[in-house]
Amino acid sequence: MKTEINLTVGNKAVKKKTYTMYVFWLFGGIVAFAVMLMVINLILKLQYSSLDSQERDLTTKINAQADKKVNMLVISERIKNINALYAKRGDFDKQLNELVSIFPSSVTISQITAEHNEFTLSLSAKNLQAMNQVLENDLPAFLKEHQKEIQMVDVNSFQAQRGDYLLTLRFMFPGGLSDE
Repeated sequence: MKTEINLTVGNKAVKKKTYTMYVFWLFGGIVAFAVMLMVINLILKLQYSSLDSQERDLTTKINAQADKKVNMLVISERIKNINALYAKRGDFDKQLNELVSIFPSSVTISQITAEHNEFTLSLSAKNLQAMNQVLENDLPAFLKEHQKEIQMVDVNSFQAQRGDYLLTLRFMFPGGLSDE
């Protein structure tokens, strides 16, 4: 009786079933792992494309701001230069206003030229008496008050032309005008 019972045959069938179940679970685990990797990959790609899009948007905005920054720096430099000129111009205007204040209302200033260290003023008057007043009284009094500020005064020309008297005066300043 003991010889008729074969326990090993059943053991092979159990082993085959166990092996099949093991392969099935292994294959299922691999498939599940592959599906999980694909899902993770898909999620990461979506996040990457979103981040990539945000990066492009931010890069565009930064580049636009960089252009604005360059423009602002250029404008800032121009303003600094203008402020420097404006600060110097105050003295230039003061010198010119002092010169213009010499002349009475009967004398008209027809032209003013400013160069490195001089002003040239072209004057005209309807009568000789007004020019005489400027040359004999007003100009010497002004020069006496401002003798340190004005280096030289030169009469470039004096003409009578069609009832007007024309006078050109050149005022030289030591060291140049303040607007240089």
